[in-house]
Amino acid sequence: MAWTLLVSAFILWEIWNYSGLYAKISEWQFATFRKSWPAATFGLLSLILALPGLFLVHITRAKERQAEQDDEQKNPTRQDEERRKLLTRATFWRLLLVRAALFCAIIAILCLIATLFLPDRGTKPVAITVGKEAQSHLANGPTTLTGRVIFAQTATLSQDLILTDKNTRFAPILPTDSSGPVHYVVQLAPYEGVTNGRPGDPVMSVSGTLMRNALPGPIRVLYRNAGIDLADNVYVLYRYSGTMRRPYYLAAIQLGAATFLLLLLFYIQKRHIAKMHKSFEDADNRPPPEE
Repeated sequence: MAWTLLVSAFILWEIWNYSGLYAKISEWQFATFRKSWPAATFGLLSLILALPGLFLVHITRAKERQAEQDDEQKNPTRQDEERRKLLTRATFWRLLLVRAALFCAIIAILCLIATLFLPDRGTKPVAITVGKEAQSHLANGPTTLTGRVIFAQTATLSQDLILTDKNTRFAPILPTDSSGPVHYVVQLAPYEGVTNGRPGDPVMSVSGTLMRNALPGPIRVLYRNAGIDLADNVYVLYRYSGTMRRPYYLAAIQLGAATFLLLLLFYIQKRHIAKMHKSFEDADNRPPPEE
């Protein structure tokens, strides 16, 4: 369990920074299927990377069980051996289900805890003019960006929820007097660039919460495929805190649903084992057939 949690923490760090194997797989998903599955990607990566440690634990416990069997003074009968195998297999699946449920529940809680460490807008925003800042000293938090918003390069991220869909639009913001790699992307308000959009590339001051390297993977792939030059570290200015927290809430909901399903299967397996024990007891207490 400790190894599994360590692996999960590493994957969460990659998700937080959108880097490493998680970023590559997410971008491949969007490039191939035009959609990505963050929670499923996280779970699959955690499982694959945890398998070596789980395999070693399984081998160690198998050797311990073998040693216990060798120490038995009396060999079990053929029927007892078959029963033991059936119970061992059923117990293994019961244990696997409860551990998987615990794993999903812990990660869901960690996703919710992670939202507590996201910056809020409770402090005075830092004013930044795009192209005139020292990027090495930028920090996450309330910010007002001033620059040219490129509405022509607006990209939309669609997130499928249980009862509805949420669309979030982003656009690059560049220096007022030059072009170059995109260092900043701003979340657009619902009316901007659609009904009350301004012509051209207007100079605007946009306030929100600045997050380093927070450009969603699908948007990154979309811009790269369109030939838009992105900087290595792209900052995203979120206008609404709910949008910034939504991926964490979605992951927590999906993992919570997986936890519920696994616990339901665990309960069914537990009842199955109880019925096996009862059937074995009934068979042992059944009188032998008369000759």
